[in-house]
Amino acid sequence: METKVEDRERADILVQAGAFAVTLEVKLGHSKDRERPLLKAMRTQLRAYLEKQNKTHGIYVVGWFFCNSFRPGGITGMQSPDAAQKYFDAQAKKLSKDGYALSAPVIDCRWLESTSVHARKPQKKVAP
Repeated sequence: METKVEDRERADILVQAGAFAVTLEVKLGHSKDRERPLLKAMRTQLRAYLEKQNKTHGIYVVGWFFCNSFRPGGITGMQSPDAAQKYFDAQAKKLSKDGYALSAPVIDCRWLESTSVHARKPQKKVAP
């Protein structure tokens, strides 16, 4: 069975395979929005979208970019992808009721420190 991937007005990705559909909402762990949408958007965006569209299955994907060389504002109190995973698992479980099924994988997108250190150094110019 082939899958169909579409962009939607309020959801990031909708994947359909025949009669089955799953909606994905993708967030970056370092969002700087005043209202901290990363912590609220599973309910305010993904679950609300599912309800509006008469859909029942959603995946809230969080990209975790924090590391020693990249620590922008955004989430405080979650110091690791594991801590974030526990938080979002609990939120998904709480929102998975009344026929809805949500999951929330946290994807570790951190650079290895050795890679990030080398990426910041200016390249030496080589004379021709």
